[in-house]
Amino acid sequence: MVKLLADLHGGSVAVESAIGKGSRFTVWLPLRQPDRREDETRKPTRESVRSAAPTPGVRTALIVDDDIRSANLIRVQLEAEGFTVLHAGSAEAALILATQQPLSMITLDIALPNMDGWEFLTHLKQIPSLARVPVVIVSVMADFSKGFALGASAVMQKPITQEDLHESLDGLGLLALPLGRTLNVLVVDDDPAAVELSAVKLLDLGATVSRAYGGREAIDAAREELPDLIILDLMMPVVNGFDVVEVLHARPETCSIPIIIVSSKQLSEEDRARLNGFVSTIMEKGQFDRERFTTEVRRAMVGHQAVK
Repeated sequence: MVKLLADLHGGSVAVESAIGKGSRFTVWLPLRQPDRREDETRKPTRESVRSAAPTPGVRTALIVDDDIRSANLIRVQLEAEGFTVLHAGSAEAALILATQQPLSMITLDIALPNMDGWEFLTHLKQIPSLARVPVVIVSVMADFSKGFALGASAVMQKPITQEDLHESLDGLGLLALPLGRTLNVLVVDDDPAAVELSAVKLLDLGATVSRAYGGREAIDAAREELPDLIILDLMMPVVNGFDVVEVLHARPETCSIPIIIVSSKQLSEEDRARLNGFVSTIMEKGQFDRERFTTEVRRAMVGHQAVK
């Protein structure tokens, strides 16, 4: 940890050890004289490096770019796609900011002072809580091979248009659902970790999420809340997913709510026959990736709106 912090600040660490006496760590950190012109230019960046409390249904994007004009252009484009936008003018500031609130995505310039974008991306992927945040490289230095090799989700070369960004976000499953309002989704699974896995993806779409950890609780929540969509596991004790589907389909107020099955159960022909016509799609937990999940959610909602 000491070495990582020193590296982030462009410094180094040395260790001296002696038997019976212990160890001594020496840390060298570079001291730079602040440039007043740079300080004034980057004032908005420093103001943006603050902790923000996460808001349900809000998708947050972090722009990492030391060029204020470029960052502002990307900010306008991301806000047009419904994102709340944060900005960091350096990789070091971005690593700090990224740990302070949930992020839906990061746009990354490569030509950054001190730590460049490649090094930032490498550090990011080593932090468990941040490793899965989609990173879109937006840079004049658009090295596609290196970007993908280091874990970037997409690589775009500056300058980019709104259409370019929209297509990239669409391909990554990061666009909000065009419902004209917030999507309300009920996630049902007796495994809390599985519930949160779906919840995170739905929150990235700008949805609000309700949670139920059993079949009986799911039926009650669906009748009370009338959600736009239900994500449902099948293998639950007492009242299982098949029971939930049958009960909701039999009630006029809940029969039209689209249901996406996400389950690890290997379905037999009989199982599929019980679900046929009652659910929008069936997904296996082992094949649960962001892009397909987003596609299926969109498909379910488009079909639901068409029925309405």
